Amino acid sequence: MKQKVLLFLYLLSCTFLIGYLYHFPLTGIDDANIYFVYMKNFANGHGFVYNIGGERVEGFTSVFWALIGSFFFRFTNHIEICLLVINFCLLYFSLMVAIKIIELFTPSTKENTNYTIIFLGLLIIFPGFYDWTLFSLLETGLWTFELILVTYLLIIPYLKEDFTFEKSSWYFALLFPFLIITRPESILLGVVIIIIRFSQLIIERKNSQNIIKQVTLLFIVYCLSLSILTKWRLYYFGYPFPNTYYIKMTDGFLNNLKEGAVYFTKYTIRTNPLIILTIPLVFLWIYNFMKKRTFTNNNKIIFILIILSAVGISIPFYTGGDHFRLSRFYQVFTPIFYLCLLFILQSFQPTSSIFSRILSSKKNILICLVILSSLPLNNLYYLFYNKTKTIAMEFHIAKQNREIGNHLNSFFYTIKKPSIGVVAAGGIKYTYNGYVNDVLGLNNIEVAHTIGDRPISILKSHRAFNKTIFLKQYPYLFIFDFVTDTSRYIPYAKRKNIDNEFGSKVIKHIYNDSNFNRQYSSVFIYNKKTNEFLFSYCNKNFLKIIDTSFYKISVIK
Repeated sequence: MKQKVLLFLYLLSCTFLIGYLYHFPLTGIDDANIYFVYMKNFANGHGFVYNIGGERVEGFTSVFWALIGSFFFRFTNHIEICLLVINFCLLYFSLMVAIKIIELFTPSTKENTNYTIIFLGLLIIFPGFYDWTLFSLLETGLWTFELILVTYLLIIPYLKEDFTFEKSSWYFALLFPFLIITRPESILLGVVIIIIRFSQLIIERKNSQNIIKQVTLLFIVYCLSLSILTKWRLYYFGYPFPNTYYIKMTDGFLNNLKEGAVYFTKYTIRTNPLIILTIPLVFLWIYNFMKKRTFTNNNKIIFILIILSAVGISIPFYTGGDHFRLSRFYQVFTPIFYLCLLFILQSFQPTSSIFSRILSSKKNILICLVILSSLPLNNLYYLFYNKTKTIAMEFHIAKQNREIGNHLNSFFYTIKKPSIGVVAAGGIKYTYNGYVNDVLGLNNIEVAHTIGDRPISILKSHRAFNKTIFLKQYPYLFIFDFVTDTSRYIPYAKRKNIDNEFGSKVIKHIYNDSNFNRQYSSVFIYNKKTNEFLFSYCNKNFLKIIDTSFYKISVIK
């Protein structure tokens, strides 16, 4: 009981520490707000749609997370607090399971306590883990919890005699359907689990009937879960994969491999240099194992942790990672990385006086943690006074876009809300009551499935903008900004070095396109009641129907 209380206090302290770093954001990042749109629409009976009455589109990654959020939307609109609490609980149970693994693996109470201190310390001194699993409000916390459960079920038969492989396999059969609907990576993970379990049963010399029974059970449940999800997607959305797949995975394998290598390099240098130490230790351990070939239970556990760690490291090489800071795809695997490292160090302890001295003293452990905490280029101390290297901007974008959506609602209060084209598609859509066109395609099927014209020079997941499709879909407003002084305001296309700006590259400088300029005019829209000006590229069809008794249009030459 005391341990559970201490763990709760530890996690609560980490939550407040990271929350303080970001000024306790409750909006989530902009991608989480995309989830909120689908959750709310589904909960209100409109289905999984981005725009009410619009096309069904799977613009989110995790079906399970979308369903969880939809459930809470049935009772409250304060979904952010609910999801934050869920993430906290999931992390608490994740840490409990990880500590249980440490307790069962380590031979003495003293060692167990010291290893637990190291494990929990590493999770906080290297930035990003709690940022992504708690405050992003994405499915990251859920996925972390499931990965820890997978680890536990694979190794627990070696740690507890009464927890048999057969019992573990039945638990896997129950877990597989939830894994499959949580993240696309579960498709690979499921195959890895089945292969590991098959190998375990062979090595343990289980009888062939037992092996066939367990592996067949896992294979059938895995295939059935994946088949049901795919058939549902085909029936409901018309495509076998989420819309996000067609945006993020169609850049070509070699390009994804290159970007994955860059992603891993940034992770090791900026966030977690300990991985650089872990990799040679892994190879050294494998060399010693192959030399001695001692198939102890501890060695089998370490081998499984190495395999799972290798899977975690390799996934971004296939997908190309993403553009977010603090390496969210690696953060979910960090507890497994650290368990792997700790158990390898424990295996070296009898032959290494350095490791023995460090691991046997709490004082030495704390000194090492302090030293290690300063190693990342973006270490925790640095991030507290320079938030540009954190994901603070992601929270700011979500909050700002929510405010823009609400502002647009009040600005167009007298008429039907005009359709708008946006690049950041979460916060604005969550608050804006009109039709929102996601011009980058995460929530726009036609854009997502038009593979051509995606320059790799543009940031990953921001390459899909297509001029032809944009002009075909013609949202009424595009690139808008509320203006306080029109005499000093510089319209978008006339700004200095505009062609070199990130946003201009993403929309491929469409403001210079002749077809765009035939359909759109650069205007100030003046609201006569609120005395506000809105700058926007405005579709000329909208200019013909806007109520001039409430609004005045000034075309910018």
